[in-house]
Amino acid sequence: SNTVHCLYPNELRIGLLTHEGLTNVEHAFRYAITMINKNRTLLSQTTLVPEVMKMKSAEDSPSTIIRDVLELVNRRVSAVVGPFRSSHAQIASYILSELRIPMITPTSTDPFLRNSLWSSYLLHMQPLDDYQSLALLDLVKDMEWD
Repeated sequence: SNTVHCLYPNELRIGLLTHEGLTNVEHAFRYAITMINKNRTLLSQTTLVPEVMKMKSAEDSPSTIIRDVLELVNRRVSAVVGPFRSSHAQIASYILSELRIPMITPTSTDPFLRNSLWSSYLLHMQPLDDYQSLALLDLVKDMEWD
């Protein structure tokens, strides 16, 4: 037989690193996981399990962020969504990249996060500030708002 048998995990833990006040983020995260789990054509043999770490404030100290990231690692996450501030993402990325755990940063725009030496496990969903500025400038020109 030419059938290849692959071993898939029964479950994959996906972490969310967020902070108080971003309630829609947690709802969207849980909804996405529910929808992926319902669609058995995506991960037919694997169930995604959400692991949410909610920081108290967007102004948490670096040591708090490190503790929260390590707590997600202790929960055996395979990937992390967040954090949502560039300064937090820098800290989290150092740890997660070393452990080869992918991190998705939905809103981080700091160009420092594009350093390929330590961010090879980092996926950016937001364009850099430079590109956003150019897009806004084009919009102002096109709408003749000058």
